[in-house]
Amino acid sequence: MSMLQDPVAALRQAAWYLDNSSLEVFPGAFELAAGNLCRQTIEQVLLIVCFFSGMPRNRYLRAHGQLRTSGELLRALDGRVQPTGLTYWAAAAQRGSRVRKLVRARRTIAKWARILNEPSHFSIRSRQTDTNLLRQFVGVAQPWFDEKDKNVLVAILNDAISRGRFVAELGPEPLNIPHIRTRVVLKAADIGRNSDGNLTTSCAVPHAVTSRRIPLRGRWPRMPVFLEGTGDIGITIEWVNRHGHRIDLRDFRNVLVGLSTTEEDRLALARRLKRLGIVVRYGMTESPPPAAP
Repeated sequence: MSMLQDPVAALRQAAWYLDNSSLEVFPGAFELAAGNLCRQTIEQVLLIVCFFSGMPRNRYLRAHGQLRTSGELLRALDGRVQPTGLTYWAAAAQRGSRVRKLVRARRTIAKWARILNEPSHFSIRSRQTDTNLLRQFVGVAQPWFDEKDKNVLVAILNDAISRGRFVAELGPEPLNIPHIRTRVVLKAADIGRNSDGNLTTSCAVPHAVTSRRIPLRGRWPRMPVFLEGTGDIGITIEWVNRHGHRIDLRDFRNVLVGLSTTEEDRLALARRLKRLGIVVRYGMTESPPPAAP
């Protein structure tokens, strides 16, 4: 199961399987497929709550990135956060309404995690989970999600794959929209002038867009990844210089100061500004460059 799998679409697909058993090549095939999607949906719910609870990553993800079992996740969520003493469920609920609605269903989630825990591989034992139970689960789970929740999983996946280089966050209420926070390095070469002669910055924010129809394979890009046609997800940019120090873009003087923290930086900035027709001379005190004219 990929974290990019849309839970709303997965539940619709499960319902379609259950409604179209007449199209099966062998009896029970669609029931098995629907059961797999239902189990994966439970796993996605538990992943969202674990992630936003602040739980240590190794308690919900194995070393190679595979999600731990539903039972392990449930036990971890019942643990307590130090020094607050809150359960991880309660800590996750504080992150906003998009997670809180899942926390409120925690008893139902735990119940269905047990019901849907039958192995998906071949078994000689009779299965207890039947079509009626799966239909019941689809009806129970559908209100847990809206069309924006797939983007919560997109943000989490970017964070998990990058090991925190791209940070998954949830925005303010009432929408609690997911977004990704990342750092972009601004360089002297990114300084330019517009048609009015004013100094500007022009720095691309690298990102990749993957198809909704074709799963992303192979090496994960070293940049934020979004689903094709996805809306209602934000990206927050923190601009920094090459030393990792934050640059305030609200005032261009601050931009120039941020790009001239060392002698090497000042020389590079002076060369860039000279190409733009602006001559900068530094005093003996190695003061930052003056504001642009």
